[in-house]
Parts: sequence; C-alpha cells; structure tokens
Amino acid sequence: MISNGAIGDSSSQKQLEDQSIPLWHDTPRLRFVVTTAIYGASIGAFTMIVNYLVQSATAYPYVAQHMPLGRTIIFSGSGAAGGLLISALAAFWLHGEGLSLFPNRKRKRLSFYFWMFLGLGYGLIFTIIMGGLILPLTFNILNFSDGIMNPMELIHTNIDAVLRGPVFALILGVRILFTSLIAGLMFGAGGWLIDFFHSSSDHNTVSYGTWIIALVLALVVIGMATIGPEQALANLG
Repeated sequence: MISNGAIGDSSSQKQLEDQSIPLWHDTPRLRFVVTTAIYGASIGAFTMIVNYLVQSATAYPYVAQHMPLGRTIIFSGSGAAGGLLISALAAFWLHGEGLSLFPNRKRKRLSFYFWMFLGLGYGLIFTIIMGGLILPLTFNILNFSDGIMNPMELIHTNIDAVLRGPVFALILGVRILFTSLIAGLMFGAGGWLIDFFHSSSDHNTVSYGTWIIALVLALVVIGMATIGPEQALANLG
C-alpha cells in the first residue's frame, strides 16, 4: 500500500522535473514564438519600406518611389530586427502563464480584440525602439559605408546615439508613428490568425498549419511592400 507521503513526494518530484524542462524541449512555445516572430519581422520590414514611400511622396518631386536596393535591404533589415525582437518577446509571454515551461501546456486562444490591442502596442513599441536605437545606428553604419565616417567616429557616434536614445525616439519615432500603428494593426490581425491555428485541437493543424500560415502571411506582407503600387502604399502609411 502506497502512503500519502509517498504520493506527495512523487507528485513533488514530477512537478520539479516538469519545471526543469529546457526551453528547447518546450516545442509548443518555441513554435508559437518562432512563427509569430517570423510574421512580426516581416511587419517590421514592411513598416520601414512603406514609411520611406510616405517620406518620398511628401518631398519634391512628390512621387512615391522605393529606395535603391542596397538601402532597401539595410532599412528593411533593421525594421525586421526590431519587429522580430518585439514579437518574439510578446509571443513568449503570451504563450502561457508566467515564464514556466510545460511542453504539454493547454492554452486558450486569445480574442481578436486582444490581438488588435496588442498590435497597437507593437506599433508604439516599434516606434520607440526604431527611433531611439536601431535607426540612429543604421544611419551611422550607412555613413561609415559611404566613407563619411572613419572607424573611431563610428564608435563615438554610436555611443552618442545610445546615450541620446530618448531624444532620438521622439525625433525619429514621430516620423514612423502613423505607419507603425497601421502596421501594428496588420500584426494584430495576422497574429490572431497564427494563434487560431496554433491553438487548434487538430495535431496536424497545430504542427504544420501554424508554420504554413505564418510563412504565407510573411511572404504576402513582403510582397506587398516590394511589388505593390508605390503610391497606394504611400497613401496607406
């Protein structure tokens, strides 16, 4: 006959084992984080490309046009980095209660309205991160690559950019605020769809459908930004 104490010890040991599961074994959380981050990165790249079209449409000769390929890659890459950081951290937190790692966690689907609210938060935080840190560093790297700065000047200007982050967040962040909020709503809608697949009761939908929908959404967003009508995109942002 098993005593209550033995049962309690066994339960405590099982709970301890569950809590010590490494992050890379928490497959559902990793899948949710990575798929959401893929889409969030595409939204970040979309934001920077569209915002440039907005800026070009409001300056002489008042025609929306894309940046040269090299600069498009650099600025969209910086936006992707910011979007990936925000969405990955948000997805990690949203997947479950607290930061505990249970591989068999059953989670409830978040509402569409919650995701849209989260999207607005994405847009605001993206504005702060890009304006306060990533964009100033990107500008400095471009100046260095163009021969305007030497290596020592690059180091000094990057340190100065970090120290003056709050100021740059206001100055540069305002320029991308509206575009970021629009893109944030896109993130919210797409995030809800990814969550819809990921919280399905069907194993194949969760395991494969989540990846497929995240990749399709990301490709559609990048396609819109790169080959969509330039003036229409400028009007959107």
